[in-house]
Amino acid sequence: MKQYRKRYGIIHADDNSYIIGGYIFDPINKLRKLPENDYKYNPKTDILQPIVSLPNAVVSFGLAIDGKYIVVIGGHTPSNKPLSQCYIMEIKNFPETWTSLPDLPLPTSGPGVGIIDGEIHVIGGFDIISYESITHGEYYRLQWPIDTQWKKETSIEPIRARSLVVSVPNENVPFKRFIYVAGGYDVNIQRRPIAIPTVHMYDEEKKNWKLITTIPNLQFKHGLSFYDDKLHISHSILNIDNQYNTQIIRSYDFKTNQWIESSNSL
Repeated sequence: MKQYRKRYGIIHADDNSYIIGGYIFDPINKLRKLPENDYKYNPKTDILQPIVSLPNAVVSFGLAIDGKYIVVIGGHTPSNKPLSQCYIMEIKNFPETWTSLPDLPLPTSGPGVGIIDGEIHVIGGFDIISYESITHGEYYRLQWPIDTQWKKETSIEPIRARSLVVSVPNENVPFKRFIYVAGGYDVNIQRRPIAIPTVHMYDEEKKNWKLITTIPNLQFKHGLSFYDDKLHISHSILNIDNQYNTQIIRSYDFKTNQWIESSNSL
């Protein structure tokens, strides 16, 4: 029988893309089931290979990769039960398996997550209270496999969920890094989502967040990504073949602190 997998996450490594989490919808019995497998896809060989699935059916989780590890943070069940469980997978260790991390101090869904050299950063997200989502800005970090519990850092303002968290090595100080948070959304008093267009950096000495820049004309349809020392703002356009082409609108260079407009800018 054909399976309908919903609300899964996709993340990309150098060699493979990974399909993680979500649930299988049974249209006959109207049930949501735990997937039997997660998957990795190699675009060079065009092979889709099953790997072990997450231990529970989870949606709206935070997801990040650093080239060695994939981490899954929080989320909630398909029936909206908030989760504090976290998992890590070493993608170079075959067969791949999920290992439990310490639980978060509180459940959260939709957090921004970044990881660098096993150091995991979890920022913002939303709680589900009486079937309503309440956004927050809490910041937790954990050094895997050393730490046995999450350390709470200074919360970010404005609060936000589903932000992009970027961990960049500090070339001037060994074993140090910069932590940036870009975009995300909050919910206004009318219970409507509003885009948060700011980019902040965490100041380790002062233990506070520093505003770096504001993303011009950020919209919900825009995608955020980071590579080549730049934050890229993109949008997708449906072509005549009914497929989406992704185009960069503008990029922010963290080395020069300048926005670069693309020829594709609207």
